[in-house]
Amino acid sequence: RSSDLLAKEGVKLTQHIAAAPLCTPSRAAFMTGRYPLRSGLHSCDGNRVLFWVAASGGLPSNETTFAKILQQQGYTTGIIGKWHLGVNCESSSDHCHHPLNHGFDYFYGMPFSLFSDCQDGEPSMLHRDFQNKLWFYTQMITLTLLTLVIGKVTGLILIRW
Repeated sequence: RSSDLLAKEGVKLTQHIAAAPLCTPSRAAFMTGRYPLRSGLHSCDGNRVLFWVAASGGLPSNETTFAKILQQQGYTTGIIGKWHLGVNCESSSDHCHHPLNHGFDYFYGMPFSLFSDCQDGEPSMLHRDFQNKLWFYTQMITLTLLTLVIGKVTGLILIRW
């Protein structure tokens, strides 16, 4: 079998093109050999990437991974490092997206990134994005309220309060 020959002789990979610039979609493509969009783990707006351990979603259970194929051929498979393709489906304890359910016999690592600040005193990108959205919505609400108050005081808006 070609997989036996590969295991015996090894292979040296000298070039690789990532399917996406972000972790989750590129890992999904690497594990399955398919475009991340096919697994529902693409990132067109930056929000399809799995940041939180309690988040639901991940690599679909019926997705075929290279590990599943190798496992079916009798190989023992393992993954060491960051999984970042989901853990839970409906509850925090079902672990339906865990690597052990995707063809790996062993998993030693983290299910997600250690998503935290890289530099002391600097907010993380997620925190900064949240602050920007919060500031924008605060401005919109303030502007709307000021417009209503000024309209009421000047008699331009005839709404009873």
